[in-house]
Amino acid sequence: MKELAQYTIPTFHHCKIDENHLKTHFGYIEKMQENEIIIPVTGRRKVEVPSVSSVIDNKFPASKYFNERLYCMAVTDDKNVWMGGESRELKSFDPQGHFLRTATITYSGMYICMHNKHVVFNALPNKTFKKITDDNTVVTMFTTGDWTPFGITGPASDDLLVCLLTEDQSQSKVVRYSSTSTVLQEIQYDSQCQPPYQLAWYIAETANQDIIVTEYKKDVVVAVDILGILRYIYSGTEND
Repeated sequence: MKELAQYTIPTFHHCKIDENHLKTHFGYIEKMQENEIIIPVTGRRKVEVPSVSSVIDNKFPASKYFNERLYCMAVTDDKNVWMGGESRELKSFDPQGHFLRTATITYSGMYICMHNKHVVFNALPNKTFKKITDDNTVVTMFTTGDWTPFGITGPASDDLLVCLLTEDQSQSKVVRYSSTSTVLQEIQYDSQCQPPYQLAWYIAETANQDIIVTEYKKDVVVAVDILGILRYIYSGTEND
């Protein structure tokens, strides 16, 4: 396990984005150019005001329930992007928005990520994760047993982090799988033996390997470190 640098509680900053550019609900993705600002707390460069450099029309149909078309994206090493939406297929585009290929799936593309240069997706309702190979073959990676899978992310390592929920929605956890589908870690309780998640929904990993989860029932973002120790809980502000 890699040694972690000392960290502090982050400070969150707001910046306004022109709402006319936020068209994901209508089937568009816009690639933003970065105008950078230095955040004093960390000294790292952060995006301040995005500007549009290209537009991708994914042509997903609109969902009746969510009124959305695009659900999730995953970017490849060569900057191509896979998109999942209200359709039983995943679509791949280059950075200029040109369509590259599509892959048929069994459910809408709500949870996808990149792992070892392949796009991985949640094959609901089969409690299975699958990947798409270079020749467009769909291969089963692993199943999640009695737990219902939600979000997935491919960390900097060769592992996979997955959000899981029991069928009665009474328990939720984050599980780390190896590249060979072996369970390496489970985050279900904190140091006080309390569950940090009621319904872990989407998941991501930061540069310093913090695990960030959107908690659907509590309506917060929960961050833990690589060992599963609570870092912070973010509930937004009155302006969010």
